[in-house]
Amino acid sequence: MVLKLYGVPASQPVRACLMALEMHSEPYELVMTMPGQKKEGGSRHPSMLEKNPFGNVPVLEDDGFFLYESQAILAYLAKTRGWKDVYPDDPKAQALIDIYFNYHHTNTRQITIGLFAPIARPDLKLTEAQQASSQKVAQNVLKQFEEIFLARTPFILSATPTIADISAYQEIGQCQEKYCNLLNLSPYPKVQAWLVAVEQLKGHEESHAAALRVFAFIKKAAAAKTSKL
Repeated sequence: MVLKLYGVPASQPVRACLMALEMHSEPYELVMTMPGQKKEGGSRHPSMLEKNPFGNVPVLEDDGFFLYESQAILAYLAKTRGWKDVYPDDPKAQALIDIYFNYHHTNTRQITIGLFAPIARPDLKLTEAQQASSQKVAQNVLKQFEEIFLARTPFILSATPTIADISAYQEIGQCQEKYCNLLNLSPYPKVQAWLVAVEQLKGHEESHAAALRVFAFIKKAAAAKTSKL
């Protein structure tokens, strides 16, 4: 049975799963599911809440088994499909990936919460205080990537790309000037080199193609917001 992935390419966690699937030429069906919507085709429709009671995306369907949370999905796919290139058998290498995954949601993910989501997801009704807090975290994240995660290796605590890079890239990569132009990355040369390296991986172009229109909208809206300040 072909895998089904529920979500939309504009979603960073969905895009991480798409990139990993495309990278490994894994057959799948993308079922377009709008985050936060209660109507049919939305992540909070009753039929989707049966698959994921939290009502968010992505959701993976594998022969009647439903899994949510993108990093759980990435690890599951790597383990069940033998993707040792991005999730090695070595417990120490896996532990380093786990370090990043434990860091991600309260740190890297806040880049999207503070900068992308207020424009793309007004339904979330994020307060000014929440946005300001997330934006402050975003600056710390870039510094920590430069000084910790990429200090000695070209990829996140690794000489080769892993599912940690695939996950993290979606939050930071979208902020580049060529996409949404949400952050100034010029003070962070290691981060910039890492972005280029991830973009050269198979699956990047395919997973990002459908999100480019949304990126253009976010870039325009962000520029308009800045001009009013």
